[in-house]
Amino acid sequence: MKRNIFAVMMLAAATLMTVGCNKEKEEITDLPDSQPKLCRVYQTGSSLLLRQNISTGEWDTVSSTDNPRTLIYEFYYTGNRLDSLLQTNGIVSFSYDDQGRIIHSESFDHLWSVDYFYDGEGNLSRTVDYRTERNGDTNSVETIEYTWVGGHLQQSESIVVTDTNTIHNIHAYTWNGDRLVATDRYSLNRNGSCDTVSYKYDITSVKNPLCGIVLLQRPSQIFSFTNEGFEGLSPYIMSRITGGPSGNDTINFEYTTLDDRITSIHQTYEQESSAGPISMRYSTDAKFEFEYK
Repeated sequence: MKRNIFAVMMLAAATLMTVGCNKEKEEITDLPDSQPKLCRVYQTGSSLLLRQNISTGEWDTVSSTDNPRTLIYEFYYTGNRLDSLLQTNGIVSFSYDDQGRIIHSESFDHLWSVDYFYDGEGNLSRTVDYRTERNGDTNSVETIEYTWVGGHLQQSESIVVTDTNTIHNIHAYTWNGDRLVATDRYSLNRNGSCDTVSYKYDITSVKNPLCGIVLLQRPSQIFSFTNEGFEGLSPYIMSRITGGPSGNDTINFEYTTLDDRITSIHQTYEQESSAGPISMRYSTDAKFEFEYK
Protein backbone atom coordinates (compact mmCIF):
# COMPACT_ATOMS: atom_id res chain seq x y z
CA MET A 1 0.00 0.00 0.00
CA LYS A 2 2.83 2.40 0.87
CA ARG A 3 4.40 1.86 -2.53
CA ASN A 4 1.17 2.99 -4.24
CA ILE A 5 1.04 6.12 -2.05
CA PHE A 6 4.59 7.05 -3.06
CA ALA A 7 3.75 6.52 -6.74
CA VAL A 8 0.84 8.96 -6.40
CA MET A 9 3.10 11.43 -4.57
CA MET A 10 5.71 11.27 -7.31
CA LEU A 11 3.11 11.92 -10.01
CA ALA A 12 1.51 14.77 -8.08
CA ALA A 13 4.86 16.42 -7.33
CA ALA A 14 5.93 16.17 -10.94
CA THR A 15 2.79 17.93 -12.15
CA LEU A 16 2.19 20.44 -9.32
CA MET A 17 5.29 21.28 -7.26
CA THR A 18 3.42 23.10 -4.49
CA VAL A 19 2.20 20.09 -2.52
CA GLY A 20 5.35 19.59 -0.46
CA CYS A 21 5.25 23.05 1.15
CA ASN A 22 1.57 23.83 1.34
CA LYS A 23 -0.07 20.58 2.31
CA GLU A 24 0.65 18.16 5.15
CA LYS A 25 -0.62 14.68 5.83
CA GLU A 26 -2.51 13.88 9.02
CA GLU A 27 -0.93 15.77 11.94
CA ILE A 28 0.76 13.80 14.74
CA THR A 29 -0.41 15.49 17.94
CA ASP A 30 2.11 13.99 20.39
CA LEU A 31 5.09 15.74 18.80
CA PRO A 32 6.40 19.09 20.10
CA ASP A 33 6.11 22.23 18.03
CA SER A 34 8.83 22.30 15.39
CA GLN A 35 10.90 25.06 13.87
CA PRO A 36 10.01 26.13 10.31
CA LYS A 37 10.58 23.14 8.06
CA LEU A 38 12.64 23.10 4.88
CA CYS A 39 10.36 22.16 2.02
CA ARG A 40 12.20 22.93 -1.25
CA VAL A 41 15.71 23.49 -2.56
CA TYR A 42 16.36 25.08 -5.95
CA GLN A 43 19.62 25.41 -7.85
CA THR A 44 20.88 27.64 -10.65
CA GLY A 45 24.36 27.61 -12.07
CA SER A 46 26.85 28.28 -14.83
CA SER A 47 30.41 27.35 -15.75
CA LEU A 48 33.08 28.86 -17.97
CA LEU A 49 36.33 27.42 -19.33
CA LEU A 50 38.89 29.82 -20.90
CA ARG A 51 42.20 29.21 -22.66
CA GLN A 52 44.88 31.81 -23.13
CA ASN A 53 45.90 32.53 -26.71
CA ILE A 54 49.69 32.09 -26.91
CA SER A 55 50.07 34.63 -29.69
CA THR A 56 47.91 37.45 -28.35
CA GLY A 57 47.77 36.71 -24.61
CA GLU A 58 43.98 37.09 -24.70
CA TRP A 59 41.56 34.56 -23.24
CA ASP A 60 39.29 32.54 -25.56
CA THR A 61 36.16 30.70 -24.45
CA VAL A 62 36.49 26.92 -24.69
CA SER A 63 33.10 26.02 -23.22
CA SER A 64 30.33 27.58 -21.16
CA THR A 65 27.03 26.48 -19.66
CA ASP A 66 24.09 28.31 -18.14
CA ASN A 67 21.65 26.03 -16.32
CA PRO A 68 18.07 27.17 -15.73
CA ARG A 69 16.47 26.87 -12.31
CA THR A 70 16.12 23.23 -11.36
CA LEU A 71 14.21 21.74 -8.44
CA ILE A 72 16.52 19.29 -6.71
CA TYR A 73 14.59 18.38 -3.53
CA GLU A 74 10.94 18.50 -2.48
CA PHE A 75 10.19 17.61 1.18
CA TYR A 76 7.01 16.00 2.57
CA TYR A 77 6.05 15.86 6.24
CA THR A 78 3.77 13.85 8.48
CA GLY A 79 3.19 16.24 11.34
CA ASN A 80 6.65 17.44 12.35
CA ARG A 81 8.50 14.47 10.89
CA LEU A 82 10.03 14.29 7.44
CA ASP A 83 8.11 11.47 5.77
CA SER A 84 9.69 11.43 2.32
CA LEU A 85 11.45 13.60 -0.22
CA LEU A 86 11.29 13.79 -3.97
CA GLN A 87 14.58 14.15 -5.82
CA THR A 88 15.61 13.80 -9.43
CA ASN A 89 15.95 10.01 -9.23
CA GLY A 90 12.75 9.31 -7.28
CA ILE A 91 11.19 9.20 -3.82
CA VAL A 92 13.06 8.51 -0.57
CA SER A 93 11.05 7.40 2.48
CA PHE A 94 12.00 7.60 6.19
CA SER A 95 11.15 5.59 9.32
CA TYR A 96 11.53 6.73 12.95
CA ASP A 97 11.91 5.25 16.42
CA ASP A 98 9.73 6.21 19.40
CA GLN A 99 12.08 9.13 20.17
CA GLY A 100 11.56 10.69 16.76
CA ARG A 101 14.98 9.73 15.38
CA ILE A 102 15.43 8.47 11.82
CA ILE A 103 16.30 4.77 11.89
CA HIS A 104 15.76 3.79 8.24
CA SER A 105 15.59 5.43 4.82
CA GLU A 106 14.93 3.71 1.51
CA SER A 107 14.59 4.59 -2.15
CA PHE A 108 11.25 4.07 -3.86
CA ASP A 109 12.75 1.51 -6.26
CA HIS A 110 14.41 -0.37 -3.34
CA LEU A 111 17.85 -0.08 -4.99
CA TRP A 112 19.35 1.39 -1.81
CA SER A 113 18.55 1.76 1.89
CA VAL A 114 20.28 3.12 5.01
CA ASP A 115 19.95 2.01 8.65
CA TYR A 116 20.82 4.48 11.45
CA PHE A 117 22.07 3.67 14.97
CA TYR A 118 22.55 5.93 18.03
CA ASP A 119 24.66 5.87 21.20
CA GLY A 120 23.44 6.35 24.78
CA GLU A 121 23.78 10.13 24.45
CA GLY A 122 21.54 10.24 21.39
CA ASN A 123 24.39 10.89 18.93
CA LEU A 124 24.44 9.13 15.59
CA SER A 125 26.98 6.32 16.10
CA ARG A 126 26.74 4.21 12.94
CA THR A 127 25.07 4.04 9.53
CA VAL A 128 24.89 1.05 7.19
CA ASP A 129 24.20 1.93 3.55
CA TYR A 130 23.14 -0.86 1.18
CA ARG A 131 23.20 -0.28 -2.58
CA THR A 132 22.82 -2.61 -5.55
CA GLU A 133 25.28 -0.41 -7.47
CA ARG A 134 27.81 2.25 -6.40
CA ASN A 135 30.32 3.85 -8.78
CA GLY A 136 30.26 0.84 -11.09
CA ASP A 137 30.55 -1.74 -8.29
CA THR A 138 27.67 -4.07 -7.42
CA ASN A 139 26.19 -5.16 -4.07
CA SER A 140 27.83 -2.37 -2.11
CA VAL A 141 27.66 -2.00 1.67
CA GLU A 142 29.10 1.12 3.33
CA THR A 143 29.43 1.20 7.12
CA ILE A 144 30.28 4.51 8.79
CA GLU A 145 31.26 4.67 12.48
CA TYR A 146 31.00 8.06 14.24
CA THR A 147 33.03 9.08 17.32
CA TRP A 148 31.82 11.94 19.53
CA VAL A 149 33.58 13.73 22.40
CA GLY A 150 31.87 16.43 24.43
CA GLY A 151 29.08 16.79 21.89
CA HIS A 152 31.52 17.32 19.00
CA LEU A 153 32.10 14.90 16.16
CA GLN A 154 35.75 13.81 16.36
CA GLN A 155 35.95 11.20 13.63
CA SER A 156 33.92 9.32 11.02
CA GLU A 157 35.34 6.12 9.56
CA SER A 158 33.86 4.63 6.40
CA ILE A 159 34.47 1.18 4.92
CA VAL A 160 32.82 0.35 1.58
CA VAL A 161 32.73 -3.34 0.63
CA THR A 162 31.54 -4.43 -2.83
CA ASP A 163 31.73 -7.63 -4.86
CA THR A 164 35.17 -6.61 -6.13
CA ASN A 165 36.61 -3.79 -3.97
CA THR A 166 37.11 -2.39 -0.49
CA ILE A 167 37.51 1.36 0.09
CA HIS A 168 38.52 2.87 3.44
CA ASN A 169 38.11 6.54 4.43
CA ILE A 170 38.63 8.43 7.69
CA HIS A 171 37.56 12.02 8.42
CA ALA A 172 39.10 13.54 11.56
CA TYR A 173 37.82 16.84 12.99
CA THR A 174 39.66 19.38 15.17
CA TRP A 175 37.76 21.86 17.33
CA ASN A 176 38.59 25.08 19.15
CA GLY A 177 35.76 25.28 21.64
CA ASP A 178 32.58 25.06 19.58
CA ARG A 179 34.32 26.10 16.38
CA LEU A 180 35.53 23.61 13.79
CA VAL A 181 39.07 24.61 12.76
CA ALA A 182 40.41 21.64 10.77
CA THR A 183 39.39 18.51 8.91
CA ASP A 184 41.73 15.76 7.71
CA ARG A 185 40.59 13.14 5.20
CA TYR A 186 42.59 9.93 4.85
CA SER A 187 41.74 7.51 2.04
CA LEU A 188 42.87 4.03 1.03
CA ASN A 189 41.50 3.59 -2.48
CA ARG A 190 40.39 0.53 -4.40
CA ASN A 191 43.65 0.39 -6.34
CA GLY A 192 45.72 0.45 -3.15
CA SER A 193 46.75 4.11 -3.45
CA CYS A 194 46.51 6.58 -0.56
CA ASP A 195 45.21 10.13 -0.46
CA THR A 196 45.48 12.69 2.30
CA VAL A 197 43.58 15.99 2.15
CA SER A 198 43.72 18.59 4.92
CA TYR A 199 41.41 21.53 5.46
CA LYS A 200 43.09 23.75 8.06
CA TYR A 201 44.98 27.00 8.64
CA ASP A 202 48.63 25.95 8.97
CA ILE A 203 49.97 22.68 7.58
CA THR A 204 53.45 21.20 7.58
CA SER A 205 52.84 17.47 7.36
CA VAL A 206 50.10 14.95 8.05
CA LYS A 207 50.37 11.26 8.86
CA ASN A 208 47.90 9.02 7.06
CA PRO A 209 46.99 6.21 9.52
CA LEU A 210 45.73 4.00 6.69
CA CYS A 211 49.15 3.92 4.99
CA GLY A 212 51.53 4.58 7.84
CA ILE A 213 53.46 7.27 5.97
CA VAL A 214 53.96 10.99 6.51
CA LEU A 215 53.12 13.11 3.48
CA LEU A 216 54.77 16.48 3.02
CA GLN A 217 51.96 18.76 1.98
CA ARG A 218 51.97 19.84 -1.66
CA PRO A 219 49.65 22.62 -2.89
CA SER A 220 47.20 20.03 -4.21
CA GLN A 221 46.84 18.70 -0.67
CA ILE A 222 46.59 22.00 1.19
CA PHE A 223 43.31 23.78 1.79
CA SER A 224 42.52 26.53 4.27
CA PHE A 225 39.14 27.93 5.16
CA THR A 226 37.52 30.65 7.17
CA ASN A 227 34.16 30.52 8.86
CA GLU A 228 34.10 33.65 11.02
CA GLY A 229 30.74 35.30 11.39
CA PHE A 230 28.64 32.16 11.10
CA GLU A 231 28.98 30.73 14.60
CA GLY A 232 25.28 31.31 15.27
CA LEU A 233 24.31 29.12 12.33
CA SER A 234 26.65 26.15 12.26
CA PRO A 235 30.32 25.51 13.06
CA TYR A 236 30.62 23.60 9.78
CA ILE A 237 29.84 26.59 7.56
CA MET A 238 32.78 27.86 5.52
CA SER A 239 32.98 31.27 3.87
CA ARG A 240 36.17 30.72 1.85
CA ILE A 241 38.38 27.78 0.85
CA THR A 242 41.75 28.17 -0.83
CA GLY A 243 44.26 25.62 -2.12
CA GLY A 244 43.91 23.00 -4.83
CA PRO A 245 46.26 21.73 -7.54
CA SER A 246 47.67 25.15 -8.41
CA GLY A 247 47.81 26.30 -4.81
CA ASN A 248 45.57 29.31 -5.49
CA ASP A 249 42.18 27.78 -6.28
CA THR A 250 39.45 29.65 -4.45
CA ILE A 251 35.90 28.73 -3.43
CA ASN A 252 33.77 31.52 -1.96
CA PHE A 253 30.43 31.15 -0.20
CA GLU A 254 27.93 33.94 0.41
CA TYR A 255 24.91 33.33 2.62
CA THR A 256 21.62 35.11 3.16
CA THR A 257 19.80 34.33 6.37
CA LEU A 258 16.48 34.98 8.07
CA ASP A 259 15.84 34.21 11.76
CA ASP A 260 19.03 32.10 12.00
CA ARG A 261 18.05 30.08 8.94
CA ILE A 262 20.02 30.02 5.71
CA THR A 263 17.77 31.10 2.83
CA SER A 264 20.36 30.99 0.05
CA ILE A 265 23.97 30.04 -0.66
CA HIS A 266 25.93 31.59 -3.51
CA GLN A 267 29.04 29.57 -4.37
CA THR A 268 31.78 30.61 -6.80
CA TYR A 269 34.85 28.60 -7.76
CA GLU A 270 37.95 29.83 -9.57
CA GLN A 271 40.82 27.66 -10.83
CA GLU A 272 43.80 28.57 -12.97
CA SER A 273 46.41 26.11 -14.21
CA SER A 274 49.28 26.06 -16.68
CA ALA A 275 50.69 23.26 -18.85
CA GLY A 276 53.78 24.55 -20.61
CA PRO A 277 52.91 27.71 -22.52
CA ILE A 278 49.14 27.11 -22.25
CA SER A 279 47.15 28.58 -19.36
CA MET A 280 43.56 27.59 -18.51
CA ARG A 281 40.95 29.23 -16.31
CA TYR A 282 37.88 27.44 -15.04
CA SER A 283 35.08 29.00 -13.02
CA THR A 284 31.66 27.96 -11.78
CA ASP A 285 28.84 29.98 -10.28
CA ALA A 286 26.04 28.22 -8.41
CA LYS A 287 23.19 29.43 -6.21
CA PHE A 288 21.01 27.36 -3.91
CA GLU A 289 17.70 28.75 -2.62
CA PHE A 290 15.83 27.28 0.33
CA GLU A 291 12.10 27.54 1.01
CA TYR A 292 10.64 26.87 4.47
CA LYS A 293 7.16 26.14 5.70
